Amino acid sequence: MSSVELQAILELMYSIEPGLGDKIKVDVVSEIYATSKEDENFKKLYNPSPSRLTILHIPEGTTKIDNGAFEGCDGLTDVHFPDSLTTIGEDAFEGCTGLTEVHFPDSLTKIGDTTFQGCTGLIEIHFPDDSALTEIGVYAFKGCIGLTTLHFPASLTTIEDGAFENCTRLTEIHFPASLTTIGIGAFIDCTGLTDVHFPHDIALTTIEENVFQDCTGLTELHFPPSLTTIEGGAFQECTGLTEVHFPRDSTLTTIGDYTFYECTGLTEVHFPPSLVEIGECAFFGCTGLTEVHFPYDSVLTIIEKEAFQECTGLTELHFPPSLTEIEGDAFWGCSKLTKVNFPSNSALTEIESGTFVGCTGLTDVHFPDSLVKIGDEAFKGCTRLTTLHFPPSLVTIGHGAFDGCILLFEVYFSSELPSDERGNRIHHDEIGEGAFNGWSSSEITRLQKTSPFGIFEID
Repeated sequence: MSSVELQAILELMYSIEPGLGDKIKVDVVSEIYATSKEDENFKKLYNPSPSRLTILHIPEGTTKIDNGAFEGCDGLTDVHFPDSLTTIGEDAFEGCTGLTEVHFPDSLTKIGDTTFQGCTGLIEIHFPDDSALTEIGVYAFKGCIGLTTLHFPASLTTIEDGAFENCTRLTEIHFPASLTTIGIGAFIDCTGLTDVHFPHDIALTTIEENVFQDCTGLTELHFPPSLTTIEGGAFQECTGLTEVHFPRDSTLTTIGDYTFYECTGLTEVHFPPSLVEIGECAFFGCTGLTEVHFPYDSVLTIIEKEAFQECTGLTELHFPPSLTEIEGDAFWGCSKLTKVNFPSNSALTEIESGTFVGCTGLTDVHFPDSLVKIGDEAFKGCTRLTTLHFPPSLVTIGHGAFDGCILLFEVYFSSELPSDERGNRIHHDEIGEGAFNGWSSSEITRLQKTSPFGIFEID
């Protein structure tokens, strides 16, 4: 295309002033540039009056639309891309609020960062079946509040951070099997989102941090077998979420910190056998959660601090033998919890400080034979506990461990005194100060007479 021909097209499209043609020094258009915004003539050439530009035909042969090329053209309603186009640069159509529909060519491989950010009138984006698109950039469609449905092409591998953040009318997403990456906060605050579809054979291994945070319309999730990690806050405060499903052949190993934080509608979770770690505050405040299921062949080793804190609907816990650590406050305030069971072959050695504080409904605890230590205030305020049977392995009961357990009247220690790591018999000072606060004098006598720990004071 000659400079004269390009000048004619631009005059038709932009109604530019005559005489600017000598500023175009190209014979073939391969790129449209709008990077030199300091040059007023150059800017005027491409965008003399943003609101006057309504229809845009990019010339055939163009391979790239560069950064900011049509930024702020709020009158633009219709864009026609050539079959030669491979890249749309950063901010290229940012703030084009009049755009309602975009059809991308099959040649396009990348949509750049913030390309269509703030295109609030955009309702539909279309990808051809044979699309070559592999990447959607950071904040590419952020704030496109008119978008309703997304069907990504089979070629797509990467959705970058915040790509569809705050697309509040988006209701449905279909991910392709080719997808490997969903970036941090990619769909955060998509409050209208109700359906997310992962194909069973998807290549995705990680859902990054905060990807679906505050998607309050989500109700059900079926995760693919390929998924190994769900990072922190991925579904935080998805209050409408009621069900999450992991396949039996799941390879999931990690549920990160705050992953399902305050998902108050969640009622039941069946964890896959592959799960190794449940992160800090992962299910904190899931007040509707009544059941969590750990398979007997689970390889779960750690439940981190505050993981299920204030899950006030939980009623029973049956831990797998593989569990070695429950961190502090993990089940703090689970007021309807009545039963906690550890299998006889459990690997757990310590119940850490504050683990079951305020579990006021707890009546039944089966301690594992592997247990060595009960931490400070571990069962503080468990007001319905009446009987405790400690295993021979138990070495230490922390300060205030059973403080306020006002109905506790029978405590049984093994007749065999445990030994410390040096082989020494454990004596009474391994029971912390105020460990059994709240007992009456007659109850203290009963404990003293039956305990192999010897006589000790309970303040």
